[in-house]
Amino acid sequence: MARSDAPLQVQIPTRGDERPVLSRVGVVAVLGFVLGIAWPKLIGAKLGPDVPGGGKDRVAAEEPAPAPGGEAPAASAPAAPGAAEETGDRPSNKQRAVLDALKVTACRDKKGKKLEGCKALAAERWIEPRLRELSSCPAAIGLEGALAIDLELDFEKKSIRVDQGEKSAARAGEGPMPNSTIRGVLTCAASALETVELDKIPHELPRYTLTASVRFVPPGKSADPPAAPSDAAAPEGAAGDRGLGTATVTWEKALLRDAPKDGKVVARAAQGSRLEILEQKDEWYLVKKGDAKGWVYRQAIGK
Repeated sequence: MARSDAPLQVQIPTRGDERPVLSRVGVVAVLGFVLGIAWPKLIGAKLGPDVPGGGKDRVAAEEPAPAPGGEAPAASAPAAPGAAEETGDRPSNKQRAVLDALKVTACRDKKGKKLEGCKALAAERWIEPRLRELSSCPAAIGLEGALAIDLELDFEKKSIRVDQGEKSAARAGEGPMPNSTIRGVLTCAASALETVELDKIPHELPRYTLTASVRFVPPGKSADPPAAPSDAAAPEGAAGDRGLGTATVTWEKALLRDAPKDGKVVARAAQGSRLEILEQKDEWYLVKKGDAKGWVYRQAIGK
């Protein structure tokens, strides 16, 4: 058997031989980017599922459409899991203060003379939110019943004086509220009303006295006002006001107009307010709130 006597040769690569060809690496990287990322976007292909809530069509679909008459339901934040309904006449897990009525009971001129036939004062939008804050007043914890509060608005001094009204009952037929409770609630009301900007309230006279009827609803109770006795006689001249029952405002604000659809706004009713329905005309209802009457769109009161 022949044996090869050729010597074994070992080749050791130099440092230059081990270096990659950078031009080739660059070409491969560019091709990978084009094929993997840029090209699918150019042809409109999707590489994965959409991010939840990221679609423009979804956002557009969730925007509330305006309702007839220029009124639109206000967008509301989603309620926390397990939270009870806080508006309307449904039971709630929190103490509530509901403004049932706010009307002018007196007015005075610059000399302090009391005048007759005082005009209504559109102050509810400024007063009502402050009176709602009475639900967190320490004196109102667990309180159930109605309290009449007199508010003297002095536009010259830019101040509001708070006093107890004539009628204040702990519960229907159970006598008056304790004086200590009333004083505590009035103190809270005076503090809450300090932030009212009187300059924004349209007025003709320097001083007005308003009476607010505030009803306190404890946790677990319905905010629906107690029904009047069925055999109660209607006031003289009020026979034409006997209507179709009552309804609750479901929108953040309901506009009362002097005519359906395009009428002038004569009053506003906040969410949860109770309105007396007097008449219906197509999709509009003639309602009464305190001394104010007006036409309101049916969806604003859940009809």
